[in-house]
Amino acid sequence: MNSFLILLACAIVSFRAAPVLAQTEVETKKLLERLSGTKVPFDDARLEKMKAQTAAGNWQGAAEIATSDPNFLNVTIKQMAQKMSTRDESIAAGLNDFVTFFMGVVRDDMDARKLLTGDFFYMADVSKLPADITVRADLQTDFVQNNNHYSDLDRVALDIGAILKKESGQMLLQTSTNTIVYNPDPAGLLTTRTFINAHAIAGTNRRPVEFTFREFMCLGIDEWSDTTVSDARIGRDIDRFPGGDHTKFQVSCKGCHTGMDGFRGAFAKWNLIDGRPVQFDAMNEANYSGFSDGIAAKMNGNGTVFFNGFVTKDSSWVNNARGPANESLLGWRGMADGGFGVKSFGEAVSNSSRFSQCLVKRAFEAVCRHELVIKDRKGYVQEQVTRFESNKYNLKKLFQSVALSKECAQ
Repeated sequence: MNSFLILLACAIVSFRAAPVLAQTEVETKKLLERLSGTKVPFDDARLEKMKAQTAAGNWQGAAEIATSDPNFLNVTIKQMAQKMSTRDESIAAGLNDFVTFFMGVVRDDMDARKLLTGDFFYMADVSKLPADITVRADLQTDFVQNNNHYSDLDRVALDIGAILKKESGQMLLQTSTNTIVYNPDPAGLLTTRTFINAHAIAGTNRRPVEFTFREFMCLGIDEWSDTTVSDARIGRDIDRFPGGDHTKFQVSCKGCHTGMDGFRGAFAKWNLIDGRPVQFDAMNEANYSGFSDGIAAKMNGNGTVFFNGFVTKDSSWVNNARGPANESLLGWRGMADGGFGVKSFGEAVSNSSRFSQCLVKRAFEAVCRHELVIKDRKGYVQEQVTRFESNKYNLKKLFQSVALSKECAQ
C-alpha cells in the first residue's frame, strides 16, 4: 500500500508540473519568434538550445541564442531599417546602404550612436558568396552612383548578415573628375546615399532635418514645434505675412520653422544633381552660387518672398529646440547648442535622451508587434533606456531586454 501511495504521489506531482513545462516551452517559442521575426514549430532545431536555457531559468541566455539566429538580422533588423530608410516608410524599400549599415552596427555590437556619426559602410564580402552567385560590386558604378550592389544581393536567398563586411570611410562621387572620394562630413545613416536621395532631393533641405527627428527621435514636426523661440534663422523663402496675416505666421508657421531652419544649415552643402547620388559642396561648382564655401543654391532659393530672412552662408546650425517646450521632451546632452555640418548634428541627436527612447520604441514595435507610445509608458521606457545606455548603447542587448519584458507580451 505504501508503494502504491508513493507512486500515486509521484504521478500527481508529475501531472501538476507538466503544464508549467509546457508553458515554458510556449514562452521560449514566442521569444524566438519575436526576435527572429519568423514563425517556428515546437520541434524547430533552433529551440533546443533555448529550451535548455529557459528550463534552467536562464532567459537571458535564451534571448542571446535567439539574437544569434540569422533571422534576427535578416528579418527583424532588416525590416525595421527598411521602414526607416525612405520617405514612404515601407519594407518595399528593399536592401540598400542605409539598411546594411544598420544591420552591421547591430551585428558588430557597436555603440548605437555610430548610427548617426559613423564613418564607414557595409557591403558584401564577395569571397563569402556561393560559387554560383555573382553581384555587381564596382565601388563607383554599383555602390556610390546607384543601388546595383544591394539590389543584386536582395534578389537571391542569402544570409546577408553573415556576408556583410565593414569598410572604413564613406564614399562620394566627385563630379569634376568623375571619381570617388572620401566624404569630408560623414554622419552614419544621415549621409548614406539612400537617406540623402530620399530627403535632400530638390526642396530646401528641411526634410533631412524633419526625417532625422521622425526616424531617430520618433517625433513628427508638429510634436517639437515651438513658437516661443527666435525666428532669426528662418529662411527668406518663408512668408512672414501668409495671406497678409502676420499673426498666422507667429502662431503656426513659426513653430515648425524655428526648429527646422535652425538645424538645416547642417545639410547646406548637400544636394542631388541631375538625379545623381550624393554630391558634396564644391564638387560641382556650377550648381552652387554666391558663396565660395560651396553652399547649395537651393538653400537660399526664393529669396524675394521675405528678403530680410536668414541667408545661409556656411554649414552652421543652431539648436532652437532647447526652449521650455522641448527641453524635457528631447533631453539634450553634451555639445548640442550648435555646430557645423551633419556629423556634429548627428552627434547632438544621438547623445540626447530622446534618441535612446526612440530606439526603445523601435525595438519594442519590431519584436512585440504593437505600438509603444513613449509619453504613455514613461516608466517602462526609462527602465529600458537606463539598461540600454549602461550596456554602452548595444542594440542587440536592447532587443533582448525588450523581448524578455513582461510588457512585450501584453
